[in-house]
Amino acid sequence: MAVGDVTNMVIRPDFFREGMIETIDQQVQVFNAASSNALTFSTLALAGDFAKTSFIKRLTNVIQSRDDESDDAVASTELDQEDDVAVKIKRRIGPFEQTRDAFISAGMSPEELSFFLGNQVGEEALKDYMDSILLALYGATLNDEAENHVDGTGDVISPSVLIDGMRRFGDGWNRIAAIVMHSKPFFDYMDDAVTEGQTDLQFAAVFNAQVGTFNKPVIVTDSDSLVVDDTPDTYRTWLLQSQAGNVTESVTPYITDEEVFGSENLKIRIQGEHAFNLDVLGYSYDEGAGKNPSDSALAASASWASLFSNIKDRAGIMIETQ
Repeated sequence: MAVGDVTNMVIRPDFFREGMIETIDQQVQVFNAASSNALTFSTLALAGDFAKTSFIKRLTNVIQSRDDESDDAVASTELDQEDDVAVKIKRRIGPFEQTRDAFISAGMSPEELSFFLGNQVGEEALKDYMDSILLALYGATLNDEAENHVDGTGDVISPSVLIDGMRRFGDGWNRIAAIVMHSKPFFDYMDDAVTEGQTDLQFAAVFNAQVGTFNKPVIVTDSDSLVVDDTPDTYRTWLLQSQAGNVTESVTPYITDEEVFGSENLKIRIQGEHAFNLDVLGYSYDEGAGKNPSDSALAASASWASLFSNIKDRAGIMIETQ
């Protein structure tokens, strides 16, 4: 390849996509397997600004006493259909700009540059997926705050606080698939374990006659969506059941470039875009809240509607501690 030919210094979309996919594949297990599928990531092309799934609402009084000597008419129970709406989030990649000379001096081929950028964008995309689904979980569960939220802001996290959270699920506590927390409460929890003489920190179901994390995997992420800026700061810890938060890459990432003229040095500008859908178990996004919501809109209770009256049919429990 002739390095002096400006037409050679272009982004290769296939190599960019490969680099992005490699990074996501390597780290996406934070969403899927590592969280026991409490947080999921998948890819599926979805048209429109919203994706709807219709379902029949949970029936009540299904089983009734039957009089084998009666021929009286009985009333039918109406089947109510409802829609679970996932919302599409649209994102811009870049633009990035650098002189053509800088790329050539770095000795990077278009393929190498594309793959390198794909890796970096993949890392940022995963962070964005996590931040966004945690905001959506917060906004959605505010609709059932009295049931879904545990106020432990008077102290740091501890096993007893986790128990308070699990207690909300009653006999469905074993549905809780994973715990998602910021590193600050995570290390507070470890400190408590050491203080109480729990030297085995492998988080088995029970160690040294003390309760650990109840055989639930712990996902530690320093997402800004888990921190409430206050004095002192408040941290959100989530007890989530399977499929609580779902991210679907619904528009394949697209990247392109152009040559920029008019300056002392030729420049290359790179820009792309992609989109993903968010869905929270037991909640539906309110289309009236608008398409492509901002972060603040995602975190607003008015943007979501609760679909089920039973807490066991909803995403999970949020615990707030110092």
